[in-house]
Amino acid sequence: MMEEAKEEERTPVIEVDFNEMVSPDVVLVARDERVRDVAGAVVHLREGMRVVVCMEDVGDNGQQEYITASGTAARNTACDWSSHVPWCCQIDSWGRTAHLER
Repeated sequence: MMEEAKEEERTPVIEVDFNEMVSPDVVLVARDERVRDVAGAVVHLREGMRVVVCMEDVGDNGQQEYITASGTAARNTACDWSSHVPWCCQIDSWGRTAHLER
């Protein structure tokens, strides 16, 4: 049985691909409302839910880093190449940041 994240207790951290940006402040998240966070717990996405999205990357210096951003889960309303993925993250005004560790 899958362990479910307790949404009230913490903001889920969900792995994404920042190469799949729908716009400068929107990244694709999931094809289903149920997604696993980085700890392996199942998260039920809902409109307006606070999330942190992250991606493992290699920086310009060759070191492994993690790119993170915070925002809110939203339905993808785009009618373009991304329309097959219904869930995205509207990144907040803090934007994306890179960290050397997760």
